[in-house]
Amino acid sequence: MNRLCVILPPEQHQRQAVSTLRGKTVEGHLSGPTLPSRPEIAAADALCQLETFLKPRIEEAEREKVTSKSVEDIFEEVRQDRNGKA
Repeated sequence: MNRLCVILPPEQHQRQAVSTLRGKTVEGHLSGPTLPSRPEIAAADALCQLETFLKPRIEEAEREKVTSKSVEDIFEEVRQDRNGKA
């Protein structure tokens, strides 16, 4: 049996994974529409897209200096800055 190796960018790889969850073959994925027909698959596809979107941002944030402030503290600082500038 002959094999074909295709290198996919992460976003396309995740779309292929969602297509596999839908029961599509690689050929079916490449030749057919990629819009989901079931809401639960649409949610899975949306989650994959969100993870793909956020992954580089999370990695960048992990490389940067981390703060020990809580979200509430950060929001309060922003509110104070806005009130001081208004």
